[in-house]
Amino acid sequence: MPGQTFIRIREHGLNAWIPSWGMSDGTLRFLGYLVTLYSPEPPGLICFEELENYIHPRLLELMVDIIRNATERTQILLTTHSPYLVDLLTPGELYIVEKKEGRTQVKRAADRKKIHEALQELGLGEMWYSGSLGGVP
Repeated sequence: MPGQTFIRIREHGLNAWIPSWGMSDGTLRFLGYLVTLYSPEPPGLICFEELENYIHPRLLELMVDIIRNATERTQILLTTHSPYLVDLLTPGELYIVEKKEGRTQVKRAADRKKIHEALQELGLGEMWYSGSLGGVP
């Protein structure tokens, strides 16, 4: 039918095709991310809210690598509440956003004093989750 797309996948070890209506939410979301990131003409800004939702934690590393490659063609903004995702970032890629006294404040993790020394002991996600970088209610 014109204007419609049908997708299906075949999973390793299964003989049958899986149509889109039989796929998990995580698989559909992952495919949506891939379509967006590999678009031949991406928009100037792509935003993903809580990328980690519905995505298997082991796929997060692959998603971060794909996103890093896509940033050569467009600007990408992610939000997260996942220390696992934060652990996959570098201090230069992480911005902490928090509200203080009714105002939104944005700080670069890389600007924190002694962050590189602290990363030898803790992961970036653990530092953020502990509250030492801010942004944790």
